[in-house]
Amino acid sequence: MYKNLLAFTETEILSILKGLAAMHSSSIAYERFNSPIGDSFEYCLEETLLDPASDWFKTGVNALFAVAKIHPKYTKANELTFINLDLLNEMQSVPDMVNPSLKYRNVLCHRSVWVGNVFLPLNDADASAVFVDFKSTRYCPPIIDVLVVLFMNLNREERLKKDTFYLDFYYNEFVRNLEKNELCEDGAGISKDQFCESYEEFELFGLVLRGLACTILRVPPQFVDDNYKTIDRSQKMLTYMTENEEFRSIMLEVLEDIIDYAMPECCPEDE
Repeated sequence: MYKNLLAFTETEILSILKGLAAMHSSSIAYERFNSPIGDSFEYCLEETLLDPASDWFKTGVNALFAVAKIHPKYTKANELTFINLDLLNEMQSVPDMVNPSLKYRNVLCHRSVWVGNVFLPLNDADASAVFVDFKSTRYCPPIIDVLVVLFMNLNREERLKKDTFYLDFYYNEFVRNLEKNELCEDGAGISKDQFCESYEEFELFGLVLRGLACTILRVPPQFVDDNYKTIDRSQKMLTYMTENEEFRSIMLEVLEDIIDYAMPECCPEDE
């Protein structure tokens, strides 16, 4: 088993964020003289990863739901009611978050930044990463790409400790690249406050994506056959949780993060 899903170091994450900031700002520069990317290239920006109708997505979310229902932290009646009646719908809402936003400025997002799709500089820590494989690319708020990097690569402790650092770093690089393209922060339509607000608003996307990835990447490779990917992951996962304490801890942490984010704070206690 490995520490992180993607195993990028801090230096590598910074290089990746630099590359994303350059890509996102370049799409804004492109739109200064052209029609919106989401309109011009709508035909090739279809959802392939988080399609709510896909068996892969539905099977993965159902597996997360199965873990949520046995989570030992949640025993109160109101908590169990939320989990049983509302949690699945909350997780199934995630695909809507990667659609073009009516609230935030949209940019061209890679959406699949993992070790197989990133070329990192060998001897220049200040250089940007280069990305390949754009089949998951969408036109959506830039925070979506940043969430993929942070939530797929950092565990909860690392993320809570460093998320502000990484968000600040990305945004500073984003503004720097805007200036290189003779654009200003105000003209780009993404202020620092809006960027940070979008992080909080779309955090569930990162949490659920991390959970889905764990159901595939944290189990023995022989588990991941066609049946596991598209028909039923729950049975093998729940059994493996009883056999492997590390996997159990990871999945309980993942679901705790999802439930705590999605469950209303004012969820009333039963009388």
